[in-house]
Amino acid sequence: MPASAVLLLFALPLGSPPEELVELAAKAASKGSLTQGTIDTLRFHAWSAERWRHEDPTFARIMRQRGISLAAEAARGRDPFVTTTGIVYRAMQSPFAPGGLRPYGLYVPRSYDPSRRYPLFVLLRGGTSDHMSLLRQMLGYPNGAGETKALIARRPIASSRLPDLGWLVATPSGYGNTAFAGIGEEEVLEVIDDVVRSYSVDPDRIVLAGVSRGGYAAVDLGVRYAGRFAAVVDICGFADPVIQKQRNLRERPLRGFERRLLSMVRPIELAERTAATPFYFVVGGRDPGTWPAGLRMLARRLDAVGGGHTWLEWPNAYHSVWVPAFRDGTILKRLDADGVRRDSRPAKVVLVAGQYRDAEQRWVRVEQMERFGSPARVEASVAEGGHRIVVRTENVEALRLALDEAPCDGDVEVVVDGHLAYSGPARAVVLVEDAGGQFAERRWTPPSPGLRKVRGSSGPLEDRDHALTAYVYGTGRPRSTPALRDAAERAARGGFGNGGAIWRQGPVLADVDYDPARLPPHHLALYGHAGENSWTARVAPGLPIRVGDGFVELRGARLDRPGDGVRMVHPNPLDPARYVEVVAAVDADDVFRAVKLPDLLPDYVVFSRSTFVPTWQHLLHVRAGFHEAGFFDELWRLVPDIALGRSRPGGGMEALP
Repeated sequence: MPASAVLLLFALPLGSPPEELVELAAKAASKGSLTQGTIDTLRFHAWSAERWRHEDPTFARIMRQRGISLAAEAARGRDPFVTTTGIVYRAMQSPFAPGGLRPYGLYVPRSYDPSRRYPLFVLLRGGTSDHMSLLRQMLGYPNGAGETKALIARRPIASSRLPDLGWLVATPSGYGNTAFAGIGEEEVLEVIDDVVRSYSVDPDRIVLAGVSRGGYAAVDLGVRYAGRFAAVVDICGFADPVIQKQRNLRERPLRGFERRLLSMVRPIELAERTAATPFYFVVGGRDPGTWPAGLRMLARRLDAVGGGHTWLEWPNAYHSVWVPAFRDGTILKRLDADGVRRDSRPAKVVLVAGQYRDAEQRWVRVEQMERFGSPARVEASVAEGGHRIVVRTENVEALRLALDEAPCDGDVEVVVDGHLAYSGPARAVVLVEDAGGQFAERRWTPPSPGLRKVRGSSGPLEDRDHALTAYVYGTGRPRSTPALRDAAERAARGGFGNGGAIWRQGPVLADVDYDPARLPPHHLALYGHAGENSWTARVAPGLPIRVGDGFVELRGARLDRPGDGVRMVHPNPLDPARYVEVVAAVDADDVFRAVKLPDLLPDYVVFSRSTFVPTWQHLLHVRAGFHEAGFFDELWRLVPDIALGRSRPGGGMEALP
């Protein structure tokens, strides 16, 4: 495409519709030499020039001018970002973000040379920050007097004024205030992949870090994906948000399903995964919010079973300890001095996983658990000079070993739980357990979604938050429609522990307007019972808890009093590869209350009016009662009555397979 044509597209009046502006990327892509990330970033410049033309014309003009320069280079068949240093506004495609583009910030050192490999520092923002303003602070440019974070994020700094840190630094947006959970977690991993594809990154020198709430997210993701990182840095973030915020956990016993949920997600429960990953805790001696005792508790656990920890404390600093930690690249210099580097081919891998999405560590992957909800554990070690691998498993039914990524030499024997499971060349193998408990290489086909709990379809309720969801409210009862619409809007914008508004996760539609064929693959969230929501009526026959017209039926008992209702996740009977979440109640107002329940919930909660005890915590309040809550079994069925146990305190029955 001629450069003049690209320039013309970007030179369109700022009042032109975004569709015309973003056409640029498709034109530039015809050269065939640009990565998808570069194309998306060009589109983001065009979109921003239109988006901000009234609200912030200065930024719109900056993005337009930058876009013209970058597009001219792209039209010549060269990636314009290969030689662009300093602060870069990058973007990727996303169904969740405005304009279909998800931005993130990237710092490229002034001395960047594509022929060399660079370490990557991935920095997660706090709850009240902005990904671009955090990047500026990292580079020594804090907020000025009267400047908002959002405003300074839109004021680029010339590369010549920035320090040359010798690292690439990426700051994901967090989709608003997701605290990097759900779709926020997916974004972190995708940003890393995009930077690695687009720049010269040393894959063994990727460090995950975060500030405040982002600091906890770094610990959370750093534990669950430890094999991807050379180190994890927590800057003034608390180590365990459940314990930190739910102080009464130290004063009352956990419910059974709470114990199971915590075993699936708490860093201290999964710390064995970090055996080769060091952690750094950066704290202010006068910061009351990080709960140092909790950090010390996690640190001791990391010392005992993980890669150990380094404690960096500024005694006179408060919560903003990131200021001295960032000054003159202090934290990066410390990482350089310590020589943090991931072992490219580790001889030992320890995997502990409570969920399928993180049931992989380096060359070990759990394909199928015997029983989802109890942690799976694999310890695999290379022995005898690379000719033998010894594996021990717990709660594992099918296991994939990428032997060609382990430090093996020639043919190899694999012994699993004391029995020879494989002998042959070092390649990827899938070992499946037989009825007698012995593993061997066998043809393995994953169970069909909907028939059994499998990767991508296992629950609990929070698992739905990781992908595009359509939020559909019922219109069958006009008096209920406003409350159901409000519930759908709240769910689409606000989840993740009441942590503040996030970017809409998907479309909010009336049941009469929802057509699954007109949307990309998606989960479905339904608001209203079978008499209010026509789609609830369609899926109800395939659900283990019956949702009728103004009632819920549980184990033959009809629950139809004010306050009664259900919130559950299950494979969609109309599309078993995707989830359906149903939130229904006798009174529509209680549907809105159910949406605001804390984020750590099992597969289902059959609630009553006593469930809705106000809380800003991650678990149900100590006084909250309910009819029944728990997990469906491996085949997505209600567990038998004999498996029920009385929940204390608050009242209610629990189902734990």
